Amino acid sequence: MQSPDASFIVYTDLHIDIMHDSIARMEVLLREAKRLHVDFIVHLGDIVYPDSAFIEEHSPDSIIKRKENPHFLNDRDDEKQMYFSMIERSGIPSFGVLGNHEMDSCGKIAAWQYLKMPGRYHKFDCNGIRFIALDTNNIKHKGKYLDYDHGNYFKHEPHEINWIDGEQLKWLEDQVMSSPYPCVLMSHAPIVQFVPNAEDIYALIRRANNGHRKVILAMAGHTHVDGLCIQEGVPFWDVNSISNQWLGKEYATVRYSQTISQVYPHMRFITPFWDALFAHVTIDGEGIHIKGRETSYVGPSPQELFAPYGTYPMSPIIASRFLPLNG
Repeated sequence: MQSPDASFIVYTDLHIDIMHDSIARMEVLLREAKRLHVDFIVHLGDIVYPDSAFIEEHSPDSIIKRKENPHFLNDRDDEKQMYFSMIERSGIPSFGVLGNHEMDSCGKIAAWQYLKMPGRYHKFDCNGIRFIALDTNNIKHKGKYLDYDHGNYFKHEPHEINWIDGEQLKWLEDQVMSSPYPCVLMSHAPIVQFVPNAEDIYALIRRANNGHRKVILAMAGHTHVDGLCIQEGVPFWDVNSISNQWLGKEYATVRYSQTISQVYPHMRFITPFWDALFAHVTIDGEGIHIKGRETSYVGPSPQELFAPYGTYPMSPIIASRFLPLNG
């Protein structure tokens, strides 16, 4: 097996439909990506809803449904189009996974087409590594799998959402077992904390890594926190949001100004980061090198507001780490 040698920037949970400065954050990221001469950039979901023109052309049935279930929907279509234009002009290959909020105001097909993905799950090989993008946006209800569609997952219990369906599991096993390269798994919902059938993934890892490590890393977004745990000898990395942490209406606070809070109403329910958070990752024969970033909060922190947290504490950081491939 050839020695891997890949360099990329990973980011997640940009939420163009909530944040007022998403374009500025992407400008910082792309400038750094060019400086570092990375092979590609990758996002882990919850980036943007499709714009109105795309919906009218590709998913006209969604027009009425969007009005009935607006969620975080706004009319900043110029910024959405600018996001894709910036990436295209950079000349840097871009890949990604579907986040749950991508399907708040459309169906899954429209969402992955808008994000210029080859499908709801897919893979690509780069410099001796196979990257596998998974779709965790599936509901299992009464024994049947359903797609996330126009925010329908809000109506289901936690144990019914974030599944990796059987068809996808079979495809995943084929991609891992047939790969001539070590594999990196990418998803929006973290497999360890959120995927009800995570044991299916662990079982696959045990089979694949029997004798040598073939699955070397799993990374996910969704939680808006920085964290790392080890399962079956594989690091499972929660990548912090590029822009914010969600607190909810009970912690509503004016952040930048009253004006911004009025124009961007969901800004009151989050703790924005002053600077864009993303990580530069290099993978070589020694291991996985993660160069993170650290910033501060705009306004009171979650701790100052006594906001609760889940598996990992909230912090305005993506920690730098070295994850060895041997030992």
